[in-house]
Amino acid sequence: KPITLEASQKIGSGGMGSVWRIGNVFSQDGDTGNLVAKIYHNANDPKTPSEEKLRAMIARTPDHVQEVINGVAYTQFAWVLYLIKDDHQRCIGFAMPELDFNQSISLNPFIYPREASRLTDYQNSLNYRVQLGANISALMADLHRHDHAFIDFKEQNLRLMPEALDGQDDEYKGFIVGFIDCDSFLITDNDGRKYPCTVLSPEMTSPEYHQHKDIAKLDEKHDRFVLAIELFKILNYGIHPFYFIPLSERLRNLSSRVTDSFIKERLYAYGVTPHPEIAPLKNSIHECWDDGTRAMFDRAFLSQNPADRPTAQDWENHLRALSQNRQFMVCERFADEVSHIHFVGKACHRCWLEGTLTPPTPSYQQSPYGAGITNDVGEETHAPLQNEAQNVSPSVWQ
Repeated sequence: KPITLEASQKIGSGGMGSVWRIGNVFSQDGDTGNLVAKIYHNANDPKTPSEEKLRAMIARTPDHVQEVINGVAYTQFAWVLYLIKDDHQRCIGFAMPELDFNQSISLNPFIYPREASRLTDYQNSLNYRVQLGANISALMADLHRHDHAFIDFKEQNLRLMPEALDGQDDEYKGFIVGFIDCDSFLITDNDGRKYPCTVLSPEMTSPEYHQHKDIAKLDEKHDRFVLAIELFKILNYGIHPFYFIPLSERLRNLSSRVTDSFIKERLYAYGVTPHPEIAPLKNSIHECWDDGTRAMFDRAFLSQNPADRPTAQDWENHLRALSQNRQFMVCERFADEVSHIHFVGKACHRCWLEGTLTPPTPSYQQSPYGAGITNDVGEETHAPLQNEAQNVSPSVWQ
């Protein structure tokens, strides 16, 4: 199908290409819905995905690229559906289902407490965060079932689409998860050939990357590690699992504090067994979590063998079971407030965060990292990752 791009159709531009609305160009041959085109700035750039990689994506498509929920269609993978070629038959981009940025939000309100006002009390609650984590894990598991992997797993590549409002219990509506920038993923074709991801983002790396520094060697087991990082941040209201308070002289006296070096050492302060050199941040609620959840994070971050980490499917199963088996209860102090719903048998995290309960973990007054890092999670300033991973790229089932 021929397409003509007008300036008015341009949505935006990133490091790799520009995105254009092209509508339902196949309306005469069967309704495929509205599409957008990604046109690469330089099709000959070695970092631009090859035509072979794009064809491999078309041949091995995740099961849940689009979902219709209560009569509304949601794009969950901005996946390659068609190639776009110029007049000389050179592949210059691709068409994918539209995911409307104006009608979706980033993960920021779930990561940065000062943006949480954009959420309802229900959406900001711990039990909804568990559901959101299950939805993200389900999409990741779908990707892995097709032998693909995210690799450069970063929050900018996740979009949250609000469930359609119908006037009934709108306060309790959640979000449908969507992944964008899918052409940067690690893709496997039908013959087993790999088309690797070419970039990584700081603080979203795995220990094995720091052993060989070769992104092309990373696979689904790397995704397991970085997925656990994101789930930890969502459940812990923005705290990164490798932020901590240094206790040993070795760590207190470090001249440079780079989170990726702590990942390499597996300096995880929130395990079931305390770490002798580090302590949790004072506002972490990890001790208010379900015991099984904490054990899953221990496996994810402390296992020496990457194959021992929980898979994305393991995480979806675990987090769904927490909701389905009613592992939450109302707070004795605030029984009518959904933000105070907490895990059965555990302290109310919200009461503790608001200062009406004794902290479940020791309270530390010193800054966890010193200059440049504060205890106000969500307002951290991070030292740039030096000579490490380079970031150069521009619910499901409810």
